[in-house]
Amino acid sequence: MDAQTINQTVELLPLVGDLKKAGAFYVGPCPMCGGRDRFTVKHTPGGDRWHCRRCGDGKWHNVVDLIMTRDHLSFVDACKRLGGEVVAPVLRQPARQPATTPAARPVELPDAPTQAAMIAAMNAGADNLYDMSIFACDAQDYLRSRALTVGTWEAWHIGAAMKYDPTTKATRPAILLPWHYIDAQREYITAIKYRFIDELAKQHAHRFGAMGGGKTHLPYGLWAAQKDHNTLLVIEGEFNALSVWQCQPVGVSVLSIGSQTGARVDVLAKIAQRYSTMFIWCDEPGTTSDYKNQIAQPGLLIKGLQTPEIDGVKLDANKLLQRGQLIEFINKVIGVECR
Repeated sequence: MDAQTINQTVELLPLVGDLKKAGAFYVGPCPMCGGRDRFTVKHTPGGDRWHCRRCGDGKWHNVVDLIMTRDHLSFVDACKRLGGEVVAPVLRQPARQPATTPAARPVELPDAPTQAAMIAAMNAGADNLYDMSIFACDAQDYLRSRALTVGTWEAWHIGAAMKYDPTTKATRPAILLPWHYIDAQREYITAIKYRFIDELAKQHAHRFGAMGGGKTHLPYGLWAAQKDHNTLLVIEGEFNALSVWQCQPVGVSVLSIGSQTGARVDVLAKIAQRYSTMFIWCDEPGTTSDYKNQIAQPGLLIKGLQTPEIDGVKLDANKLLQRGQLIEFINKVIGVECR
């Protein structure tokens, strides 16, 4: 085999240990620098590719690159170890931007220093969640109380942080929710949001915060949208998106607009072009109707979902998950099975 054949045919997963499936990707600890969830593998028509947020220099790499980096080998020796011949490396062509890149208006991303700071905060947050401190235990207990599993924490790079809240002028414990997006070339991070978990938050006061410089034009969860899906669900609230994704509805990409005002309609309309059916689920029926009217386009069937109300309590996706009723709701209302 030459180097091109190696990179097209040798599987990465057996070389890097036990990774967990997360949508179209596999995530887990990096075989070079460690961590818990900073290493990502994806299958492409040209072979498997890997990316590490800490030591991967912001790019996707091939199988030969992995052996060179992990085992400190030259290109020639890495090819030999993989059973290949001594050949010149094949230069990869730049990957095209994915179809989900909105084109109606330019999408402004955080500048490079801001993205670097956000990635550092995301990595630190992931470490904080498992450091065995009382704070980490409280954060884990909170996520479990929302019925979110460890696999979901790791797939979505959820973390924990002590975040200064300028509203209350206090440093408060919070769940860290990164808004990140992976395309064929690199990983972008567009925003970091915080959900405070202290007593004040339990009183439904001052529950949310954000890292400065973030942009929420690209919806939460875009990294997990798969090309072979034909249904798109856009839902209000990050925890609701996490809840539906955890149920793994077959053929459904799940995105969140965050708050009611956190999404740009032209971006959602551009993304929706990839799908034949779209569901919009907001807390208020009027908000759902507004999105439907603005996103409507030929060839796209758009349906609005109504949050069920039982005994005067509105049950959003996360509340349904906590009650063990979300899979049944997805089956009946969206009409798909869950894995």
